[in-house]
Amino acid sequence: MKSAFTMIELIFIIVIISVLAAIAIPKMNATRDDAKARQMSLRIEAIVSEVASSVVGGRSDSNEGNLSKMSNILKDLESEGLATIDTNNKIAYLRVEDDPKCIFIKIIKGSRDTNVSAGSDMNSTDNVCRLVQKVIKKQNYILTLRGQTVAY
Repeated sequence: MKSAFTMIELIFIIVIISVLAAIAIPKMNATRDDAKARQMSLRIEAIVSEVASSVVGGRSDSNEGNLSKMSNILKDLESEGLATIDTNNKIAYLRVEDDPKCIFIKIIKGSRDTNVSAGSDMNSTDNVCRLVQKVIKKQNYILTLRGQTVAY
């Protein structure tokens, strides 16, 4: 009667566990990247909504175009080092993973209207940033806030 595992049986078990781990770990990393990208895209959507609410609500901050005063989320991201705000050009850059200028949010004042836009200028080498850029490109975050082209 046999009461212990043989060396061959132990090797087979180790090989099977190794194969399963080799399949599962990349899937887990991809899921983690998707979650980070989704979290950032939701933040961007909330920032654009806050900026739009500020402008439509007629707050005095919206006339000067200072994004850190128009969005509390953006202000918090800036204090955490995840955003850089250029008040002169009315643009904010959001850091996603290793890319400090992955996404921009800017206010565009034209002769006829004022828009808030979110987008990306370049293709990033960072995987999470590329996922966020795809979402932004697909959603086309451009909101007309005031002016002649606003439909009521």
